[in-house]
Amino acid sequence: MELNAKQLEAVQSIQFPTLVIAVPGAGKTRVIVEKYLYLHSLGFSPERIVAITFTNKAANEMSERLKSKISRFIDHPYISTIHSFALRLMVENHNLFGFKKGSTVIDEEDSKQIIDEIVSREKYFISSEQAYGFINYVKETYQKDIIFYCYKDAHHLLNKEFKAKSSFLDEFNDIDKLKISTFCKYQKYLYESNLFDYADLILYPLLTMVLNSEIKEKIRTHFDYILVDEYQDVNNLQNNFLINLSNGANITAVGDEDQSIYGFRGASIEPIMNFEKNFKNAKIIYMDQNYRSKKKIIECANQVIAQNNIRRNKKTKPIRDEEGDVELTSFESESQMVDYIVDKIEYLNKKNVPYDNIAILVRAAWLLLKIQNKFLEKYIPYKMLRGVNFFERKEIKNAIYYVTFKLNQDNEFLLKKICNYPKKGIGPKTVEKIIEQRKDSSKTLFETALDFNNDKVKEFFKFLNKLFGIKSIVKFLELLLTEGGFLEEWQKEKEEEFLERKENFDLLISIAKKIEEENAEKNEDIFQSFISRVIPFFKNENEDNGVILGTLHSAKGLEFNAVFLPYVSETILPYVRYNKTSNIEEERRLLYVGMTRAKDYLYITHSKSIELRSSELEMSEFLDPIISEFLVEKKIETKYKIGDYIGTKEYGYGRVTNIKFLRTGKIVYIVENENGIMQFIEGIHEIIKKESDY
Repeated sequence: MELNAKQLEAVQSIQFPTLVIAVPGAGKTRVIVEKYLYLHSLGFSPERIVAITFTNKAANEMSERLKSKISRFIDHPYISTIHSFALRLMVENHNLFGFKKGSTVIDEEDSKQIIDEIVSREKYFISSEQAYGFINYVKETYQKDIIFYCYKDAHHLLNKEFKAKSSFLDEFNDIDKLKISTFCKYQKYLYESNLFDYADLILYPLLTMVLNSEIKEKIRTHFDYILVDEYQDVNNLQNNFLINLSNGANITAVGDEDQSIYGFRGASIEPIMNFEKNFKNAKIIYMDQNYRSKKKIIECANQVIAQNNIRRNKKTKPIRDEEGDVELTSFESESQMVDYIVDKIEYLNKKNVPYDNIAILVRAAWLLLKIQNKFLEKYIPYKMLRGVNFFERKEIKNAIYYVTFKLNQDNEFLLKKICNYPKKGIGPKTVEKIIEQRKDSSKTLFETALDFNNDKVKEFFKFLNKLFGIKSIVKFLELLLTEGGFLEEWQKEKEEEFLERKENFDLLISIAKKIEEENAEKNEDIFQSFISRVIPFFKNENEDNGVILGTLHSAKGLEFNAVFLPYVSETILPYVRYNKTSNIEEERRLLYVGMTRAKDYLYITHSKSIELRSSELEMSEFLDPIISEFLVEKKIETKYKIGDYIGTKEYGYGRVTNIKFLRTGKIVYIVENENGIMQFIEGIHEIIKKESDY
């Protein structure tokens, strides 16, 4: 298929810095590949073209496409993620960047451990979690003044040229001063130890280019053109790196601000919204034609995203002529909603829509549990997108290891797992010694460890002895959370991650409570019952031809014939965790991304009640623009039907001509008589039914 006019314009625009705003289904990936080929046809060498992708998978796919188009024997060295590119840049130009031989990249856990040691050693009255969060935030958002101050002894150019103002710290409070001090010591330690964290891979070469214009020009002249995919997902640090890498004209960035959904990872919508400010004489091209979705789906998605304020003035235009199916349905209960979804899936499958072309996408992984359970019951095959399974979450999986070790106290695999999480200073060698000592006795591993000559092991198994004596699975999990170190372990993470793990664990306790209540009258081991109920959820996730289950975040970049978006309710979308509401506009963008994954069928559902939430839920405010057009009749019986003669003593009576449903779940009866039209709301008006109008 030939490129359309906008796609061709995007490919051939090389005179100016170019931002391509590509709506969902506009052929973004193809345009990036075609632009690379166009540059190659003009004589640009692959060794001088940089192509930045969001993931390693995307980089590999792009490389393979280009090799099939050009030659399998031509290397494309600079098609990679931005971190991989920056690292390669420093290694290849180590003399310019001061990159030392033997330098090592450390991960998040290593960073936290180093910061924890600094805070403990200096006896600072801040937590290592606070310090880590502060350092990470300052780097990702490129807080230049603080960065320059903290890198004064941690950069080969700054330590020679930078002289901090003596009054620099005066503007900060005592807590922030301690965080800055920790930052300085952390960065100095990394510098002296030849270590880089992930942010440093970009920050270090960026600082070098900012501090030395000759080095910046030398690096700039090495690259003839820069392509950036998923531009809406970069953070401010990465954007500043790209600004300095470009000569001001030789860059094309492709993205869509309406699909910026990774703020929790540090991504910022600012770079794509401020492209014209950062690159003078910029050209903006709108690829606004969607080749993926049918008309109604696009119309529905447009109405939802139009409510956002931070966006460009654009509207997606469908290319496909077919109308498509969109249904917005509200239910009284979660069970009714799940039954409806299963029925619809079976209906679609009979219409020759393959299971693996149907997706159910939710805001959080735990919302899939009821659906998974129904699929297991109905023998409907399913496949979970990577990283989505609730029971595969670190905090959940490890809690279940503790429960299973209580039931099987001689299992080596489980012993290794529980000794390793949370970290408690019991290393693999110590565990192996316990296993070895058990071989010469009739004791179980648990009994052997109780008498093992190691203080940390004795302390841990003393706690386990207390834990295993508990008869209630709920109290077992609650003690594991508070005294088992789980809560303390999560507090080392960013606030968002901590709250997410805490919420997941609370949900696990709710599941355990439900199982405990159901088994109250049965003479069964509650722990064995618990395990037997959760084990099926650890099924093979790679089942062929199964319905795709995932979160809205995990489905980015994918497309399906039919998409179900359940649980589109207040406190879920937008998401509220411990009374903290997520960014409203980003949450609306998340719904938009989910809607635009659908090609032919889109089903949005809401349930007033769900088992793992105690309060009644209202339909999400995000759906307000489409309720009147797309809300279909609830799959429940209403008290009165069309044709019934109803009314109130105060206002009179008439025939029911229509029934509508409010976002709150209330039912509205439209009534007509000889005097005109009235409407009565169930629960507000005292409605009376009469057998006839005589």
